[in-house]
Amino acid sequence: MSNINLCSIHYSEVILLLKSIATFAHDILISAIQQTASDIHFSPFAENASIYFRIHGERIFHSSLPLPLYQKLLAYFKFKSGMDIGEFRRPQNGTIQHRAEQQIFDLRLSTLPITGTESLAVRILAPMNHTPLERLFLFPSQIKRIEQWLNHSSGMILFTGPTVNVT
Repeated sequence: MSNINLCSIHYSEVILLLKSIATFAHDILISAIQQTASDIHFSPFAENASIYFRIHGERIFHSSLPLPLYQKLLAYFKFKSGMDIGEFRRPQNGTIQHRAEQQIFDLRLSTLPITGTESLAVRILAPMNHTPLERLFLFPSQIKRIEQWLNHSSGMILFTGPTVNVT
């Protein structure tokens, strides 16, 4: 990571730097969400990092940024997702909830060590519409049985059958 001497930087400059990184991260996430990307991939190189969006299974170049800016962005994402920002020799995973377009998106972040830095992948999980049990075309006895299962403190309920894409 780039060395920033926090002793020589005024507190307001630190806040401004953090706000600008947070705004930049937010802008990247909004852009990906608006383009219906399922993933954001950050691929660092010697002097810059490339940003790719995965849209409908295809990896599409979005932009490039200088490596020092990428390292600050990486530290921001790692901090927000609960990862150890000082650890760069081992892969890490974290999560963030991101609000955009009046919806909450779950983000799954993964880092992978590469020479001198880390790559970052962000999986964007769109909010799901939950259908109430009463609207699932079940018999009353089936709804009652499922509700009983949901009151158990542990266990797993598996449903099988065809899936339907309702859009």
